[in-house]
Amino acid sequence: YTQDIAQSLGINGWVKNCWDGKVEVLMEGEEDKVKELIDCCYRGPRSAVVEKIDIKWEKYRGEFNSFSIRGW
Repeated sequence: YTQDIAQSLGINGWVKNCWDGKVEVLMEGEEDKVKELIDCCYRGPRSAVVEKIDIKWEKYRGEFNSFSIRGW
């Protein structure tokens, strides 16, 4: 879900499912596109129950050239 949307928006970074049921995402891209992906994360896929989202904004570093899924 997150990877597909990120790639369609031109966002780079990664997403990871954590053992406790949380999902961690690090994303880089144009601010309006990042905000759009965050909005999609609030909704989540149909099977998800999104209780809250914590956001930490940082200066753009250009660390990533794609969006990937990371393991546990």
